Amino acid sequence: MTAATGAVLFTLLWLVLALVCGGLWTGFAIRGLIRMTKGKGGPWASAMAQLSVVAMLVGLLRFGPTWGIGAVLFPPALLLFLPGIAELSITPQIALYALPITAAVLALSLWHPITRLFSVMLTCATLVISTLVAGEAISARAMCQTAAGQNLTNVTRHPFWWSIHNTGYDFQFQLHGLATRGEDQFAWSYSEMDWYPLPDTIWPNITSGEPACE
Repeated sequence: MTAATGAVLFTLLWLVLALVCGGLWTGFAIRGLIRMTKGKGGPWASAMAQLSVVAMLVGLLRFGPTWGIGAVLFPPALLLFLPGIAELSITPQIALYALPITAAVLALSLWHPITRLFSVMLTCATLVISTLVAGEAISARAMCQTAAGQNLTNVTRHPFWWSIHNTGYDFQFQLHGLATRGEDQFAWSYSEMDWYPLPDTIWPNITSGEPACE
């Protein structure tokens, strides 16, 4: 068996496994919700359904429609991409803000019987929103501070949510952030949380977002 044949078989096996897991997840969630309407089911069905909704929103934000649909069927699949996010230098700083807020919302949602039914969705939504808000504030401040320390001007940047959506793709003509010093151009790296110089053969063809640090 050649390497190409092995890769095709592995991909097909992975797709079949994903479809089976997705079918089981969706089936159990729907069955549980139906039982809950009859007063027989437990809270796990509601939790599974809420996770599917939150996973769909995260999949749409980070990867696009295909992953959004796939995440509805089997939300745990998104865990495959957590290591890449954890490698970003900004992640620990975001966690210092997002995790306490998320923990507080979880505790409050469990306190009242009505909000307890939606505690999973409220908690996950809070984690996503607080991550984006904290990431936007921290990244904007870091870009401006490091640019000032290196005498960089004409700083432009995309919002943090845009960077999350596009992180991990191959070379793009739209960068997280862009700055200049004389005739030199610098791009922003979330892995290093710093600016790095661009080759002269590349920078005339690329742009970034809106003006920042003004």
